[in-house]
Amino acid sequence: MIFHHFEIGKISFDVVDGSIFDLGADVIVSSENTRFDMASPDAPSVSGQLSGICGMPLQHALYEQTDGGVMPAGTIIKTNGFGAARQIYHLGIHQPGQWLDDAEDRDTRETEYVDLISAWVSDILEQFAASTHGSIALPLVGCGVFGISPTLMGRQILRRVIEASGKPAMPPGKRIMLAIQEPASTQRVLDDIFQSVLDLQAPADLPDLRIGIEPIDHYVDTKVTGTNGRLAAWSLCNYAATLTSFMVCRLATYLGITEPKMIFPRTGPVSFGSFEEKGIALSSQIDDRSPEDVKLIANILAPNTPTRAALQRIVADRNNIAHDRAHRSLEAITEDTLTFSQPKRWRSNTQNPRCDDLLAKPWAARTEGNGYTGLFHRYEKNALYYCVPHTGLLFKQAHST
Repeated sequence: MIFHHFEIGKISFDVVDGSIFDLGADVIVSSENTRFDMASPDAPSVSGQLSGICGMPLQHALYEQTDGGVMPAGTIIKTNGFGAARQIYHLGIHQPGQWLDDAEDRDTRETEYVDLISAWVSDILEQFAASTHGSIALPLVGCGVFGISPTLMGRQILRRVIEASGKPAMPPGKRIMLAIQEPASTQRVLDDIFQSVLDLQAPADLPDLRIGIEPIDHYVDTKVTGTNGRLAAWSLCNYAATLTSFMVCRLATYLGITEPKMIFPRTGPVSFGSFEEKGIALSSQIDDRSPEDVKLIANILAPNTPTRAALQRIVADRNNIAHDRAHRSLEAITEDTLTFSQPKRWRSNTQNPRCDDLLAKPWAARTEGNGYTGLFHRYEKNALYYCVPHTGLLFKQAHST
């Protein structure tokens, strides 16, 4: 077993080539479905190995907390370690059976989990910071069942570790370990982590993609970055996804659509591809009497246009990057991002109103305290979930249909 050690602010971060169970961590992180069914003992995942080590007592401990029901994605349940550690943090990431057997747009749906899991890792680290435990070990969550790129997820986890290290709530001396059970992935993950450190010190010279509207401009200022071609390409693709969701939420607000299920028939996170598809349908309902920003959105999302073609290529690149496949050059993705987003046309529109005047519930909501704008993310029974683009914060508000 090889430890690659980093000192990040007031905490230690280790990338370890070996089993998560051999690290001696106080806390082990395992991912499950949202009913918190443990994997089969013969499965290679952390959940499967815990089944073999801890047996049914661990499964019973989980069901006692869920009462056998399905919990919202992102739920974290803590149990006794049952000999594997002092405590186990179980992260529910997908509903039982959902998407796993669904071949249609599977790539796009899996890709959505990159940023979701990254945000949930931040939640895990916050709970770890508030605990009395001194060390925690995480696997590369999502790289098995969803086929997410290990290098990309390693970068996402590193960024969350860096963020956590700078928060006042994180006590000094805590230790965070990333366990990589696939030896072939270790060096690639390490290379990308070293590159991530360089990226943070010398961000790429990417074009100005601000459009003069708050949630998008906050996102550009904090998330569109990277010197490494792959990371910068990923940030541009995510910008396009964020802008697409904003534009669809704006169209839905203008058209008076008051229930998400009217255009998104199934619960759960809405994928980039689904926002793109619904944007085309909604844009066909816009006419010349509409506000200037609405007409601009309709023109961008309309079928058989250069902007729409650019968006389709970006969707494909985003899926390829997330799954560690070959993708187009940073230059090509940058050109398509500018073609699709039309930032100069947005900024030249002197009629751009405040975000609060553009979006209304259920398509956007403000967080308590800092008042950041969250865009519609998904709906579940009696609740709407929103995501703040530039922080990744997910929050929910009660909603009855």
